[in-house]
Amino acid sequence: MKRLFLVLLMLAMTPLSSKAQTVDDFFGDMNNSGRDFWFSFPACYDQGGSSDNSCRVYVYSPVEQDITLEIPGRGILEVKTAEAQSVVEFKLGPALAQAYTKLPNQDPPVDQKWIGAAINVRAETPVCLQGVTRFNYTSDGFTALPTHALGLEYVVSSYADMSGMYAGLRLPSELCIVAVEDNTTVQFTLGGNSVTQTAGGLTPGQTAVIVLNKGDVYAVSTITDEGDLSGSKVVANKPIGIVSGNQCANIPTVMRWCDYIVEMQSPVEVWGTEYHVTKMHGRKKNSMIKVYAKEDNTTVYRNGEVIGTLDAMPGVEDVSFLHMRVASGDAEHYTISADKPIYVTQFNPGQEDDNVVSDPFQLDLYSTQQYGKIAAFATPGISGNGFSSNYVNLTFQSTNGSIPADLEFGIVNSNSVDWEPVADAFNSLPGEAIGTDGVWWVKEVLLPGDGVYAFRCETDFGAVSYGFSNYDSYAFPTVVGTTWQGTDDNNAPEYTILSQTADEFQLEISDNGAAGLAF
Repeated sequence: MKRLFLVLLMLAMTPLSSKAQTVDDFFGDMNNSGRDFWFSFPACYDQGGSSDNSCRVYVYSPVEQDITLEIPGRGILEVKTAEAQSVVEFKLGPALAQAYTKLPNQDPPVDQKWIGAAINVRAETPVCLQGVTRFNYTSDGFTALPTHALGLEYVVSSYADMSGMYAGLRLPSELCIVAVEDNTTVQFTLGGNSVTQTAGGLTPGQTAVIVLNKGDVYAVSTITDEGDLSGSKVVANKPIGIVSGNQCANIPTVMRWCDYIVEMQSPVEVWGTEYHVTKMHGRKKNSMIKVYAKEDNTTVYRNGEVIGTLDAMPGVEDVSFLHMRVASGDAEHYTISADKPIYVTQFNPGQEDDNVVSDPFQLDLYSTQQYGKIAAFATPGISGNGFSSNYVNLTFQSTNGSIPADLEFGIVNSNSVDWEPVADAFNSLPGEAIGTDGVWWVKEVLLPGDGVYAFRCETDFGAVSYGFSNYDSYAFPTVVGTTWQGTDDNNAPEYTILSQTADEFQLEISDNGAAGLAF
């Protein structure tokens, strides 16, 4: 069986010198746009007592159209009309948006299927979507991948259950697996560490097989202090989506205070070999990272120097994945690379780490091979209850760090985007070097309040957006590449089920000359 990734939109860009340009002209070059999305929100730390706790879905539309949000198993169907070049917000109560709700002093439910609990967002013309969990003093968000960009194989990235630091609480590492087709067979093999155990009783190396129908969610949580779902492997015979995180994570594990973290993960099929880990505004120390390997005997480098050798997933910490502060000393920008495909997740430490206003968040990174030429997004506070400061770290190519003239910032207004060079919109100071080859540079910019924004450049660039308030935070990958690695055609890999029993199956995924998602 082949899944064909079709061209959704091929709209020519007008010259970059234009100061005003309709979103129609460039939206087709965005690589995380789609007409259909399926996802779920993992359970958030809920202290109770706040009626404003919610899960929010922000949909950015280039044209006037109806946006539909449906939760099939819960009888929810909402339709909102988006103005051209606008963001529509759906605000959902936790009991609707999350597969399940859980107070901190309750154990998570056993690993199980929640029928029809996934959220589906649909539009006639491609849109971009972000999910944000906004609870009292705890929040994070993710950039959703459209259905056509989902894969067959994933490795879970999360953070350890640190319930032991908070007497009487259970704050698990967690994930939600979402099916987008009926009769989807999912094989989950637990990784983690020596103390990991799921609420359903799985220990590292053990496998569970579940059959899901369209819109079903399979939720898995840890039940042991310091247990971690990271390094677990998920394989399916049809495309699936995975949203992972931790109900309230300490980052690093020895530091208080915890915060909810979440991210929608990219499939193994799009992993690359070079990633940029940028320092976050004001932080005195470097972020924590986790690095996962696709193949055995993968050598991992930091700025060209070896930091470890990993085996393929599934596996446990220090064997199949690294968990470390990206480097000791003052915060800097770093390149993490490998001789075979890897996956890198960046974790922002809690405020106690350096007493800088911030909070933990999870940020799954995209490789330089997945960078793009356009990005558009909204800040989570566009409809209120925002963050004190919102930043974007831009990663661009330059010979000396000077800001490219064609790297532009756009403010999205009604029916237009007003563009100006980044060097004019913010300042002309050069970027800071990342890595040792002098090719890539990083520019941090402070956004002018809440709004809808865009960046573009004639050469590929990377971007992550994030924000802080006192003991509160969020982060998204903003340039999201979903291009299959391989030769230049539009076919995704073929899969073949080699064997299947009641307990497990083996799935072979061929390269099939796959590449080239063209959006």
